[in-house]
Amino acid sequence: MHRVLTKPRYIPSIKIKVLAYIDQKRGMIVTEKGEEFPYIDQESFFKCAHEHDFLFFITSLVEFVFLEVFVSKGTVFCEKDSHSPRFATVRLRHDKPAVTIVQASSWGYRTASISMLNDLRALFDHVDLGVFTTPGSMGYSLYAFVQYMKYGEDWKQHRHIRSSAACSEFLEENKRGARIETFCDPSIEYLYVDELDMVNAYLHAYKEKPCGKSYYFQEGDCEDFLWYEATCIVTIHEDFPFGLVGSKKINEETYEEMVWISREGTYTLVLGKNEVELLEEAGCEVIVGAGYGWYVMTDDTSLYSDYMEFLRSSAPDKVVADLIKKVAVAGIGRDGMSQEIYTIVPENKRIASDTPLVDDFGRVHKWFAHKGVDTSPKSMPHWYAHTTESLRVAMTELIYQFKGDVLAINTDGIYVIRSAKSQRYPLKNEQQKSGDIVRTEHFGVKFEAVGHVDARSGKQRHPGGRKARIG
Repeated sequence: MHRVLTKPRYIPSIKIKVLAYIDQKRGMIVTEKGEEFPYIDQESFFKCAHEHDFLFFITSLVEFVFLEVFVSKGTVFCEKDSHSPRFATVRLRHDKPAVTIVQASSWGYRTASISMLNDLRALFDHVDLGVFTTPGSMGYSLYAFVQYMKYGEDWKQHRHIRSSAACSEFLEENKRGARIETFCDPSIEYLYVDELDMVNAYLHAYKEKPCGKSYYFQEGDCEDFLWYEATCIVTIHEDFPFGLVGSKKINEETYEEMVWISREGTYTLVLGKNEVELLEEAGCEVIVGAGYGWYVMTDDTSLYSDYMEFLRSSAPDKVVADLIKKVAVAGIGRDGMSQEIYTIVPENKRIASDTPLVDDFGRVHKWFAHKGVDTSPKSMPHWYAHTTESLRVAMTELIYQFKGDVLAINTDGIYVIRSAKSQRYPLKNEQQKSGDIVRTEHFGVKFEAVGHVDARSGKQRHPGGRKARIG
């Protein structure tokens, strides 16, 4: 007999776990309250772990002395980025009772420490929904929680279906993220720079989503759809100062990074409905071909957006507010998760297609990532596509107000040379609402790579490498 599902299974029971980190140099388990439990070998470590209700964190899982035990007796998960698999969001489970160890970088920390544990405890206490291994799992549970709080036992009537297998495959093959570009000379330090960013950008873009059945169409038969994504032929009649749209697949050629199109010419690429309208408004010709469309939009997702905005605005301090933002974005990011899953295997069990593991510092280790398939994916590819398209279009519209003054774009904001026009935007404060464009002033700013920001006024951001661009 099947158990009757009365509430979303992803809402955890309220359970207090003790947060602890593993100090390998000293052979010590250190709790959030500063208690220390020594271990001298594998037996003493697991004896201590099983006697206490610990959720473990560690600086580097790949260097964990007992990793081999987890690989042989449990399951070790990792994420694969565009270059190589690395321990990004990882869970280790060993026998029963489960022993779970999470790498500190999953929460944006370089090292596991009491300070990190206290930050996470403050976050978990503020949200009051238990403890979580990763921001993504917390965001996903919060989405289920607000649906259940709104609809109660009728929550199942408000569940939304994933796009069809064929549609999901199409969206996955043509998946694009938000817009990140640098236009300026990386060697120049700009004295006065205004950062114009959208308040709660991802949450604002998440308030309405296409829902229901996805319908395949051909030859541009898409006029009645409220949103669609399709293969298009785009003709740009003149060069533009910035790319209007971006893609990783142009004229059947695939690129590792997003390419932004600005030059005169004809291009074949996949676009969303809002991008098509943006191009047409700019005077370009767009012929829509085959794709998938939706007749219905839902605002059920706004429950999550509104609640996450409330949690962020009511956070006890900036540290918790920033963690709430990370959780909110990670929860939305789960919509775009691939069906591929990666587990770690030792060298003697690898197959030819398995990839060597690389840690956060770029070191290659003896472990290998083995690819599998998630047969029950929790992702919503059409929601992810719609969210990221909304942000790309919003940032493109914003940069064209400033043209030659734009220095860089970073997902939900732009950096411009300070001017009378940029100074018209209000300074960032706690009173603005989601979707507003607000201003932060910086001085002594350099952009040494795409997404990198170094400002003498304090702004620091160093996420990744350079991206390709046409035009």
